[in-house]
Amino acid sequence: MRLYRSASRCPSRTAILLLASSAALLSAEEARAQTCPASSEFLAGSTGDGSTFPAPPGVQLWARGPGCPDSFCTQPGWGFTPPSQTLQLTFSVGTWDLQGQNFYYFTPPTANGAVTCIDDPYPCGFHCTGSASFVFYAVQGSISGNVIQLPEGTPPAAGTGVGAHSPVCGTGEHNTGATSTDSSGFYTFKPTSTSNNWGLPVFFGGSGPGSSTWQVSAATCDQSASTTMTSSKMETVNLTIRSPYVEERRCRNISRRESQSASNSGGNREAS
Repeated sequence: MRLYRSASRCPSRTAILLLASSAALLSAEEARAQTCPASSEFLAGSTGDGSTFPAPPGVQLWARGPGCPDSFCTQPGWGFTPPSQTLQLTFSVGTWDLQGQNFYYFTPPTANGAVTCIDDPYPCGFHCTGSASFVFYAVQGSISGNVIQLPEGTPPAAGTGVGAHSPVCGTGEHNTGATSTDSSGFYTFKPTSTSNNWGLPVFFGGSGPGSSTWQVSAATCDQSASTTMTSSKMETVNLTIRSPYVEERRCRNISRRESQSASNSGGNREAS
């Protein structure tokens, strides 16, 4: 009763106390809300070989964590557009390692970084935060150069065929490419559809660039040169070829020697 009478005698003081208490509760609630992290994952992808990601494909994400421990799992919409993007992906509770893939690049090792998902008590609740970065190396490189015709020292006719063979020209090759010279004798295996130095495959990349050995030839395999090519790098291979009349004379000489050899073999058999 004493409290009631005291309060009734000081209504303004009671109102002030109630307002102060309400403000304190609201401030505490706001403080708690401000400290709750929102689900956010910062993802970054770059190339280690100087190439440019082709549009529109981005980086598809694969995740490994609770419920998917032995292999990487993915879902539609798990991906980002390089060079970087902040997403709000939702995984289950736990820590998730991420892997990125792009059709034009070797799959890199597991990302530098991870995403952690926790289920906090009220008021924050479930949320995922983290970051990951990837470095990609392309599955292709390229070769270009000039072809000179000897003995003239001039370019061959425009459209002269140039072939690329891996590992060597002829028997055993398992990868080939074809292009042709322009009027100046220049050739390239780089497609006109990309600014990247691509056009021929490289192998065994991932944590670093891929590589492959190619033998480039014009006309015949004995008019060739070799080079080792790496991801997104342009290698220069200049070639010399015999002019048509020299090649024709060489072929006639070979044919003449073969005929003479056959004739001598026949004569020896008759003598015996």
